[in-house]
Amino acid sequence: MLKKKYPYFNSKEQANTLAIKNKWDALIHQIASLIIFNTPFILITIFLGLTEVSVFTVYSMVFNAVTLFISTFSGAIIAAFGDILVKEDKDALRKQFHHFEYIFYGIIAFSYTCTAILILPFITIYTAGIEDANYIRPWLAILFVIVGIVNTIRIPANTLVNAAGHFGETKNRAIMEALINLVASLVFVQFFGAEGILLGGICSYVYRTYDLIIYSSKVILQSSPLDTVKKIVRNSIFAFLAATPFIFFFELHITSASSWLVAAICISLWTMFIVLIGNFIIEPKAMRDILMQLKRTITNS
Repeated sequence: MLKKKYPYFNSKEQANTLAIKNKWDALIHQIASLIIFNTPFILITIFLGLTEVSVFTVYSMVFNAVTLFISTFSGAIIAAFGDILVKEDKDALRKQFHHFEYIFYGIIAFSYTCTAILILPFITIYTAGIEDANYIRPWLAILFVIVGIVNTIRIPANTLVNAAGHFGETKNRAIMEALINLVASLVFVQFFGAEGILLGGICSYVYRTYDLIIYSSKVILQSSPLDTVKKIVRNSIFAFLAATPFIFFFELHITSASSWLVAAICISLWTMFIVLIGNFIIEPKAMRDILMQLKRTITNS
């Protein structure tokens, strides 16, 4: 049956293990990620109890959805980068990566600005009538936003490293991130509770994000990381400008799911406008190139 369906299959052929030579290095990366993303719940359960786990889970649910939304934009890019890397066309790689970052950091600015403004009203509505714990925790919300931003900023650089297959070269850095996360979280949870877990995460994410940006720029792109830093800084400024009216001038009166939805639409449109206009003013050529590339893609499909 096997020979009939797959006549080209040869069970006596020597296995090509070179194709999966980095499998153990990739596994180390996965184990490190497993430690980082599961440490918070384990430590909170041990040191703070199930009530705090409940609070942490509600906030995690929201921010995991935001991270998933942002991450969807990077999944399809790995193959494209891999193809360019195989051709060893550095100029094309730099250009495509520049466009990827241009779009991606704008999405991060948009997503986390909206999340920062709307998270506490959402939690208030979502947990209405539940009195087993205090779910309205501004500092917890702020730290979740910072963790989310620092964690997702690394995605373009991490996507490039994965596309290049540099698992062995970066495995020690992944292990270091996991150790920093575990040790810092263990220390901070004793003094700051659930907020301390997030502080530990920030420590490890800042280290790894910085490391990935430097590594991808110097080793893979062979260019300066300042271009990436500039995009991060300017989108941070646009995010602050978009959030300013709602922080200092307008007080949101959200009492129901419908009023939250209306506010979410208005805030999303305003934030999108500021981020798009800001990036267009600073780098109009990059936006025109991206729009032309998108138009060609749609036309060809």
